[in-house]
Amino acid sequence: MLEISIFKKYKGQTLVEIILAVAVAITVIVALVTLAVSAMRFAQSSMMRSVGEKLAAGGIEAVRIKRNSSVDAYDNLGAGHYFIDGGDLVSTSSEFSSISYDKYTFSRKIDIGTDTGSYKNIFVEVRWQEGAGDRKVYLSSRIYKY
Repeated sequence: MLEISIFKKYKGQTLVEIILAVAVAITVIVALVTLAVSAMRFAQSSMMRSVGEKLAAGGIEAVRIKRNSSVDAYDNLGAGHYFIDGGDLVSTSSEFSSISYDKYTFSRKIDIGTDTGSYKNIFVEVRWQEGAGDRKVYLSSRIYKY
C-alpha cells in the first residue's frame, strides 16, 4: 500500500508564515543598512580627525622650521598668533586662519607663548564643522633656543 506523507499532504505555505519570513528579512536588512551607515559616518569622522591632527602637527613644524631658518629666528618669534602663508610663518592679529581640504574647511590657530629664557611654548588648535557640532584638535610643544 501507498502511504501519503504528511509533508506531501500539506503543500505550500500559509499566509502567516510568509508574513513572518518577510518581517524577519526586513528586520535583517534594516539592521545591516543601519550598521553600514554608522560605519561610514565613523570612517568619515576618523578621516576628518586625522586631517585635523596633521594640520596641527604642520603648524608646530612650521614654527620649528622658522626657528631653524636663521640664528636670530628664535628671538624674532614673539608671543602671539601666527598663520602659514606660502610655507612661511606670518604674525597675525586674527586668531584662526582658514584651510580648505577637499570639500571641507578647517580653521587653524598657531599661538606662541612668551619666552621663558630657554624655551617657548607652542599651542596649535584646529577646528572643523562635522555633523551638528564643532570638532577640535589641540596640540602643544616647546621650541628651545640653541
